[in-house]
Amino acid sequence: MTSIHDYVTQMGEADPAVAFKAFKDLQETVARCSTPGHGERAATAAALAAEFTAKTAPAKDAEGRDIPPRSVHSAKVREQVARLLELVAGAPEVAVLAAAMSDLEVREAARRVLAVIPGPEAADALIAALGDLGPEFLIGVVAALGRHKEHGAAQEALRRTTGDECPALRITAVEALACSLDPGNDAFMADAAGKVSCLRFRGRAHAARLRLAEALQRTGQKAAARRICQAVRSSDAPAPQKDAAERMLKAVAS
Repeated sequence: MTSIHDYVTQMGEADPAVAFKAFKDLQETVARCSTPGHGERAATAAALAAEFTAKTAPAKDAEGRDIPPRSVHSAKVREQVARLLELVAGAPEVAVLAAAMSDLEVREAARRVLAVIPGPEAADALIAALGDLGPEFLIGVVAALGRHKEHGAAQEALRRTTGDECPALRITAVEALACSLDPGNDAFMADAAGKVSCLRFRGRAHAARLRLAEALQRTGQKAAARRICQAVRSSDAPAPQKDAAERMLKAVAS
């Protein structure tokens, strides 16, 4: 039986046919054990994480100088391994994935895996990344935090980010807050929308507020949904969002 290490090694072969077949075979192997509770899922995730972060052994050159460890696998192969990790990774893999977010070659791949891992460990790793990385990468981190609706620290981090100096980060945080069912988020979303000079971003911000209102209405929080719609209708939102707020108010009243 071919091991995960052997498959990943073959994925780095120069022959495209060999590399492709190895990836597809490994993908099938991982998919078979991806259901929650499968007996091989944890071991498969651990093996993939080990390949994702594998480094060469310490060595010295001909003059006795240390040769820094480097990744065993290419960035392309590590990206493929990360795609498979998305199927099986869990809390035990969070630490190595969090560390990989400082690796420019694969940090986005690591972020994508963290984004699909439920639970506070992954949320905490994403929150920690907010203070360590540049705004371009952080947009994905902020969006990923929106998945952690029940994690209080994640929601607080998103609320703080609505006041970030980077407009792209602000609007991403606003849209992520729309995923939760907390009426209190609207105050932060409204404040961010009021500070947006770009008409397109302002429209996105108010559209996010309306998505929050719609979600609240579906769960029976009609009074909160009505307040948000009324606020959008009386705000400086673009006409399409004002019209949508008016339609939602009629729907809530019915």
